[in-house]
Amino acid sequence: MEVTIENIHQWAYDENLHFKNQDEASSFYNPTYIPTLVELAGKKDCPKQERIQSILESYIQESFLKRKTEVLKEINEKLQEIKPFLNTQWLVLWFVNFQYIYNIYQTPQRLTTAACDKIAHDLLIGHFTQRTFKKHGPLKDGALEYSAEATPFKLYLYIHPVDGLWRTSKYLRLLKFDQ
Repeated sequence: MEVTIENIHQWAYDENLHFKNQDEASSFYNPTYIPTLVELAGKKDCPKQERIQSILESYIQESFLKRKTEVLKEINEKLQEIKPFLNTQWLVLWFVNFQYIYNIYQTPQRLTTAACDKIAHDLLIGHFTQRTFKKHGPLKDGALEYSAEATPFKLYLYIHPVDGLWRTSKYLRLLKFDQ
């Protein structure tokens, strides 16, 4: 089945419908689909409500971790348009969290260790991902190191509290932030 807004609605209400892509969630990774996914994530009668919430969260995570600036800008614009329609606690918290991280992404700033810990957890794990999360501590240059792991996946995230910038490394740990 081709991904269209009409087909997303159909898919959301039919447990037997699937999109062709092997990683179905990534089929929805397009800012155009954000309003539709948010609408469906807010409907309690939607059989795939939790799956849709998971897709929204993972799309945001991937966009931030891969530093997709233009995509994040488009997502932010879509969210500003639909902000009045965020009708569940989950959607409001998801929106606020996105805005918080997006603000830091757009305007690097000094962060507390607690803020770094929260961002790392949100970007590596969130509410739906089944990975082991670990905080390793600071590197010599002060950047904080975190990891998420689920065999064979392993991702390291480094956040520098001085400016709030972050970077990732797959499978291998970095010795310093600007490596």
